[in-house]
Amino acid sequence: MLTKNKITSLIFCTLCTLSATAQSKKSDEGIKKVIAADSAQLATDTAKKRTYLSFGPASFDFNLDRGKTGKQTFYIVNRKSKAYQINLTVKDFTRDSSGNIVFYEPGTIKNSCANWITLDKTYIEVGAGKVGNVGVTVSVPDSIDTDEMKWAMIVAEMPRENLPPHQSGNITTVIENAIKVGSHVYINFPGMAKDLKMLSFKPVNDTTYRIMVKNQGGAQIRCNMSIELSSHATGEKKTFLEDDVPLFPKQVRQLDFKLPKGSVPSGKYTLVALADALDDDIPLEAAQVEIEIK
Repeated sequence: MLTKNKITSLIFCTLCTLSATAQSKKSDEGIKKVIAADSAQLATDTAKKRTYLSFGPASFDFNLDRGKTGKQTFYIVNRKSKAYQINLTVKDFTRDSSGNIVFYEPGTIKNSCANWITLDKTYIEVGAGKVGNVGVTVSVPDSIDTDEMKWAMIVAEMPRENLPPHQSGNITTVIENAIKVGSHVYINFPGMAKDLKMLSFKPVNDTTYRIMVKNQGGAQIRCNMSIELSSHATGEKKTFLEDDVPLFPKQVRQLDFKLPKGSVPSGKYTLVALADALDDDIPLEAAQVEIEIK
């Protein structure tokens, strides 16, 4: 019996997580150093041959104003033994309240910059052991609202490849592996407001507690969110942390913290929720509740 499975993966760039700025070449230079170091290590690595396909940077941060243009480079590093053909498109996207990515056609969402982005090529073939690059140009129109940041995503997609068949009993499975890689493009304007608000902190059930926060400003905020559990009987404290939680302008985000079963003894506790934007211009937001664990 022959079965066929199709696996499509969306991953985010792994070559370099360096955020780029539109007014300088530091980001390109940084990525080139990563590529050069990688190539040197690959050339001397005789014990174990490394093969992979990498993309980068993970995000482009353009700091621009009305009527300005910025240029940067998207890199593809092919350390595999064969050439790869890659198609590139620009998409709109948002995050839902749980942080999941939702895609839209370009120019669909209110804060889209997809139609401001030009790629110098939308198809590229990168040979084995080679590095490919795609020029990314952002041109901001003269008459736009600059109170809030704009964003989009560059999506690199490789055609499906058939992986070696897998035999299990009398069933042979052929897997078609399709990979999509996303690189975020953010456009920030001068003077955007920054404002984070904790909307609520309350229990969902006996072991789960939910923080609701809202980005009330015009710039993206990446904050650390945590709850601190303090025992009334012993004063012992435990902290549960979720770091680098992104929020787009006007976005409401919820985060659930579940206390591991059996990790907290019975008794009365104070729970303090914190939302820290890690920015001196944004005050720390906090709330607390009193609970009893039975």
